[in-house]
Amino acid sequence: MKENSGFKELFVLNGQPSGYWRVVPYAFTLLMLVVFWQLVMPSAIPNFGKILAAFPVLLEKQQLLAHWGSTFRLTAIAIFWSVLASLLISFMTVIPAFRLFVALITKMRFLSLVGISIVFVMLASNLHTARIYLLMFGIVPYMTTSIL
Repeated sequence: MKENSGFKELFVLNGQPSGYWRVVPYAFTLLMLVVFWQLVMPSAIPNFGKILAAFPVLLEKQQLLAHWGSTFRLTAIAIFWSVLASLLISFMTVIPAFRLFVALITKMRFLSLVGISIVFVMLASNLHTARIYLLMFGIVPYMTTSIL
């Protein structure tokens, strides 16, 4: 079979372009997104230049790094407890009495957070705990399903 080279490699069915041609589709997609963003987006969505210009203000006056840090901490705590809960729930499948409970947990991934978030806010003692509960509710069913 004749070996394709250059631009033709991008259009071979089930082919794998070699060299820098592997990057060309990604670069083209990124370029088209930036062009679309600059030309077509409505004025309510800021352009790339305005976003970059807003960073100094966000860093100095809006405490961007402090908010990023607290979000990272909250997410790390939720992931830690979600991993522990998912492992415990997954290990419970070997006990026949808990299989129905585990099946219920894995099916919770089809529930929406819209209505059930009120339940978590009412169960939590403060807003920080409610956020962890909500993050865990979004993580545990998927992680448990993946482990099983």
